[in-house]
Amino acid sequence: MTSQDPDSGPAAAADAIAAALDRLPSVRRHAASAVGTHLPGRRVHGVRVHEAGIEVHVAAVWPTTVDEAARAVRAAVAPVATATVDVTIDDVLLDDQPRSGGHGPEGSATEVSHV
Repeated sequence: MTSQDPDSGPAAAADAIAAALDRLPSVRRHAASAVGTHLPGRRVHGVRVHEAGIEVHVAAVWPTTVDEAARAVRAAVAPVATATVDVTIDDVLLDDQPRSGGHGPEGSATEVSHV
């Protein structure tokens, strides 16, 4: 990715989507996921913005179901998404697991959905 103005393009989209996701109590961005947007000096975990669309990888927080988590993600990112969003639920976490923890998936993704 070439350097981008942080106030526009993929950097702004990734930050806006991450902020929307971080406000959801039912999901956590998946820090251990290979998916992320690489920006100068940092990485936006769980969100990839590219020419073909947007990928979001999250973990559902128990007892949230996969369907509930996917619906919550779709609703949260719809106002800020500029392209089709693929939502992947990588894991299920207990509510007492920290937001910043690097939880890795135990298996393959359980759902991909499109906004």
